[in-house]
Amino acid sequence: MASVARVGEELSASITRLAQAGVDSPALDAQLLMAHALNCSRLDVIAHPEHELSDIELQGFAHMLDSRADRYPLAYILGYREFYGLDLIVSPGVLIPRPDTETLVEAAIQRLSRLSHPPTIADIGAGSGAIAIAIAVAVPNAQVYTTEISPQAAKVARANIEKHAMGDRVKLIEGDMLEPLLGMEFDAIVSNPPYIPTADIDTLEPEVRLYEPREALDGGTDGLDAYRVLLPGALPLLRADGFAAMEVGAGQARAVAEMAGDVGYLRCEIEPDLAGIERVVVAWKC
Repeated sequence: MASVARVGEELSASITRLAQAGVDSPALDAQLLMAHALNCSRLDVIAHPEHELSDIELQGFAHMLDSRADRYPLAYILGYREFYGLDLIVSPGVLIPRPDTETLVEAAIQRLSRLSHPPTIADIGAGSGAIAIAIAVAVPNAQVYTTEISPQAAKVARANIEKHAMGDRVKLIEGDMLEPLLGMEFDAIVSNPPYIPTADIDTLEPEVRLYEPREALDGGTDGLDAYRVLLPGALPLLRADGFAAMEVGAGQARAVAEMAGDVGYLRCEIEPDLAGIERVVVAWKC
């Protein structure tokens, strides 16, 4: 008689395998992969360890487990990532949204909410569309323009804009950084640019180093190349009381704030993330 594969037993073995492969959260990842294979919730997986897997379900789970054990990113396997309460489509070729970037979104929303008029915002480097869509959802009267140079990322961003029915308020423009927006005027310009120093790329976790787009990670020798373009380029596009909000890497906030002052911003604020790391620089035009 053929052996029966049950959820609990498969999970136990898979957690051990993922832990041995160096995955940071083996239990969570195994549960999410099983839920995806069974087309159910993670809570259902936890609540029903006795469930017997069909051959198709078992094969699907095994295939995904193999990929994850090779350190292929979980978000790419599942095809989605949650960000700021939103379910976002992700696929290879697009940077996977991270909790750190929610600090940038929150910083922008807090300041935009003080305006007495419907704000116009630019998001530079759309990626999956996470930042632009999150701001548009949280600020219902906002108009958001977002630029993206990568055709792969632009395709994913368009899919997410459509998924969240934001096509009337989030406009994706393909092009390099600020160039597609020249001649326009904004209350805020936000960005999560590449900020990892080139020499540090090879020290990153395999999920990032091997699979995520390098152009979305590599910030040049000191990690600050993108800010040298964004900060001076954004200044003439901002309204008199507008601001630029930029995500930065650990230890970079003071250098970016100083750079902002050097190119003409009159004051800067620095926001920490949940871990206390200085994560966002907000530079005001006045």
